[in-house]
Amino acid sequence: MSQVAAYLATADALLVHLRRDPLFEVTIPSKTQAYRAAGRPIIMAVPGDAARIIDYSGGGVTASPEDPESLVHAVRTIMSMDPAERLDMGRRGRALYKSQLSMKAGIDSFSILFRSLTSANESGSRGAR
Repeated sequence: MSQVAAYLATADALLVHLRRDPLFEVTIPSKTQAYRAAGRPIIMAVPGDAARIIDYSGGGVTASPEDPESLVHAVRTIMSMDPAERLDMGRRGRALYKSQLSMKAGIDSFSILFRSLTSANESGSRGAR
């Protein structure tokens, strides 16, 4: 993975593309996390949740899957940006990765959930006595 990260870090932008399929509207392709961690803008040609993550973070641009003109427009949008703008876009995406998509963020979320369930269970069992 460290070798892959080095390659990703050299890119001006990274592409995630899946064919148009209703299943892909409710899934996040696994490469999205690796691309976010690389801190590079993403061109997301996947509808639904994956596109919403890009829009929410400001970490890239979206395109319609299986639509060459839309993909060309997205690439041109990224490439017309000042390098500093692309760098900032990548930083915003990386910030979202760290706060919501990283392993640490997932573990922290589960830890909070488990603690709340445990304390709710303990409160419920005390009241039942």
